[in-house]
Amino acid sequence: MKGPDISVVVTNYNYGRYIRRCLRSLLNQDLDRGRYEIIVVDDHSTDDSVEALATFRAASEISLIVNRKNVGVGASAR
Repeated sequence: MKGPDISVVVTNYNYGRYIRRCLRSLLNQDLDRGRYEIIVVDDHSTDDSVEALATFRAASEISLIVNRKNVGVGASAR
């Protein structure tokens, strides 16, 4: 089975105020949903970001990576 053509990586650190809108926008694109994947990397947020992301993850709409500590965008890894 062929994987997605496009990987969209969204970084998050305390963007709970905006992350829902960002993901809804990505999920509502005209491009066939099977052609792209959404990966969110949370850099140990201290706001409600992880709770918001859990809703999207539970619906299998995104892949979520949560860092155990804040390491910055460049150091995040799967």
